Amino acid sequence: SLIAFSNHQFYGGKLNTFPSSIFGREGFGVRHVFVPDGVFDRGRSRTNRAEAEVVAKMVRDHYARKDGKSLGVIAFSEAQMEAIDSALDEMRKDDRELDTVLSSEEGEPFLLYNLENVQGHERDRIILSVGYGRDEKGRFALNFGPLNRDGGERRLNVAITRAKLSLDIVSSVRSEDIDLAGSRSKGAKLLKQYLAFAESNGDRRALPISEGKREEIAPF
Repeated sequence: SLIAFSNHQFYGGKLNTFPSSIFGREGFGVRHVFVPDGVFDRGRSRTNRAEAEVVAKMVRDHYARKDGKSLGVIAFSEAQMEAIDSALDEMRKDDRELDTVLSSEEGEPFLLYNLENVQGHERDRIILSVGYGRDEKGRFALNFGPLNRDGGERRLNVAITRAKLSLDIVSSVRSEDIDLAGSRSKGAKLLKQYLAFAESNGDRRALPISEGKREEIAPF
């Protein structure tokens, strides 16, 4: 499920993959984490602080398990990346173990990047923070920063293929909230589709239907 969406949307189904024996087990595959009270501060900081705090708690909980799995966090914007970093700094003041593990350079150290500079890195678990969403007045502008630019869909592809075991995409909106009417952004379209895929916990039946193409059944 970690590569199924990209294989379907970017690689023409040419990657031969086989069913995972751990599909559906907690801690593996793709998952959507919804933040119902998340608000995007569109006019000022351009951050989603509620979502940043949720991500920071997920980071703390991940390392509290002490299972040895490496972790990376990717934010869709630099501002959201800094908001997550700030939320983690607050936690580190009262949690010496968390401060130690986030400062460590051993093995695969903790990674915190934004969408534009994460290429080349991988971790066992990846947490994606969308950040963008409704503002304090409830308005949702389809502005997803780097995703809206030419080639934004390639940045999304890079982000969703950084995980080796599991990927959690955290957002304050669901796929059904993204209205593509009047939008030509490939990145926004693919984000809507990927959210739907994550909401299904990576079920292949949730992959978008390809027009005029029928996916061949792999020998596996």
